[in-house]
Amino acid sequence: MIEVDEPKPAAGEVTVSIDLCGVCVTEVRAYSTGAGHGPTLCGHEWTGRLVEVGESVDRLALGQRVVVGVPDPCGDCDSCRAGRPEFCALVMSVARGRDVAPEQPHGGFARLLTVPAYRVVPVPDKVSEVAAALVEPAAVAWHAIRRGVVATGERVLVLGAGPIGLLVVQCARAVGAAEVTVVELSESRRLAAEASGAHRVAATVTEVSDDHDVVVECTGAPDMVEQALAALRQGGRVVLVGDAGQATISPRMWLAKEATLIAAAGYTRAEIVQTLQLIADRGIEPEKLHTRTVGIGSLADGLAGLTAADTDDIKIVLDPRIKENS
Repeated sequence: MIEVDEPKPAAGEVTVSIDLCGVCVTEVRAYSTGAGHGPTLCGHEWTGRLVEVGESVDRLALGQRVVVGVPDPCGDCDSCRAGRPEFCALVMSVARGRDVAPEQPHGGFARLLTVPAYRVVPVPDKVSEVAAALVEPAAVAWHAIRRGVVATGERVLVLGAGPIGLLVVQCARAVGAAEVTVVELSESRRLAAEASGAHRVAATVTEVSDDHDVVVECTGAPDMVEQALAALRQGGRVVLVGDAGQATISPRMWLAKEATLIAAAGYTRAEIVQTLQLIADRGIEPEKLHTRTVGIGSLADGLAGLTAADTDDIKIVLDPRIKENS
C-alpha cells in the first residue's frame, strides 16, 4: 500500500470518491503470478460519487453517482470511418487500460481517483451500490450475449461459473433463452449458477447434450475451447470470453459442424448504459454474486483467498471507507 498525491482535475477531468471497487480475476492472476498488470487496471470495477469536476465538463454534477465506463466512439479512427463504431480504436484501447490521457498511478483500489470525464457513466437511482460496483463485469457478460446474438428460445450452454459465467447466465435469461445450462467443476459454484437462474448444471461437458445453439466459454482453460464444440449443434455458435492463452483445436471437426467462433472482449459505452438499465429494471441482479466486502488493508488477504482452489468466494468488493482495515 502506497500514498500518492491526488491531482486536481484538469479541464475535461473529474475526481471520484470511490464507494466500492470489485476485485477481478485478472487482478487475482496478477497477484498470484507476479505478471504485469497496469496500475489503472488494478481496480477497474469501481463506482463512486463526483467530488470535483474540471472545466469544460458538461452534464455531470458534484455528488452524482457514477460507474467506470469507456468513451463514445471517436468518429475519426479507421473503424469509425468504415461504419464500425463498435470497434472504435479509442474505445478498445481505453477498455484495455490504455487511455489516451496520462496514466494515473493507480486504479479504483483507493479512496479517490481522477479520470477523464468520458470514463464515467451516471448511475440510475434504482441501482444499488453493490450492483453498481459489478456493472463492469456485467457489461462484459452483456457484450458476450450481444456478440453471440443470443435470441429468444435458444438453448445456451455456459462453461464456467465464475463471476462472468454467472452474469452470462443472467443475461441469457434476460434475452429469453429457453434453456441455460452451466458446466462447472466446483459444487459451490454450481449452486451459485442455479441461484443465478441456470435451468441445469453439470460437472463436465460429457454430461450435457450436443445440440446447444450457443456455447459461451468463460473458463479460460485451453481444453475447453474444443469441448465447447462437442456440445454445439450443427451450425451453432461458440462465444469465446475466457482467455486461454494457447489452445489446440481440430479444424476438421469445426468444419464438419460448420461452427462459428465469435470472440467477445470488453464492452461499449452503450452496453454499459444498457446494463445499468437492465439492473434498474431487475432484468439481471449482479449483487447475487457478492460474497464479501474488504477494506484496503485487507485487500491482500482477499486476493490470497481468491487464489485458493477451495474458495467459496465469488465476488469480493473493496470498500475504501472501512476505517479499521485501512
